[in-house]
Amino acid sequence: MLAAIGAAQAGEIGRLGPTYAIQEVDGRVAADAQKARMAARSHEFEVKAREGSRQFLDRLPPIKDMARVERSQRRFVDLVHVVPQDVQDSQGRVVLKAGTSVNYGHRARFDGLLYLFDGGDPRQVALLERLWNAKLKVQPILVAGSYTQLVKRFRRPFYYDYGGAISRKLTVTRVPALVGQDGNRLRIEEIKP
Repeated sequence: MLAAIGAAQAGEIGRLGPTYAIQEVDGRVAADAQKARMAARSHEFEVKAREGSRQFLDRLPPIKDMARVERSQRRFVDLVHVVPQDVQDSQGRVVLKAGTSVNYGHRARFDGLLYLFDGGDPRQVALLERLWNAKLKVQPILVAGSYTQLVKRFRRPFYYDYGGAISRKLTVTRVPALVGQDGNRLRIEEIKP
């Protein structure tokens, strides 16, 4: 009986409108095409990023408002910090009261020298070389110049004062400058090369 009902229902029901070929792309084909487009874009982005990094390291942007030393001078920076509000430990006990003076020179010791300089100025680079030849423990910090050329030439690591964060904290506004600890304060020597 079910066979008779099925046979009775199967048949031409007529045409309701125009018919068209299926326009949809196979899902696997679409996914493969999308993956290929993404891989191409990713490779293009990687190439551009690598080239951008190379250009950045070949010509570091100079730190804003950094000048060259016109005459040598030495100055000192006090490392005392006045606590603006009470400092509490994890149990809520006050360990430093507001207004307390803390000297970071007592707590942290730095036995080397920081040398902030413009790597694009041959005289400042020559001064760095003389400092190293004198066997001084000097950590070079670039404020401008070519990181790539200096690393190739000296085969040593260099740091870059990105955005002027280091020079601002050390109050260095002219280069070249040697920064070292002198007791409980910082000694900043601005050297005319």
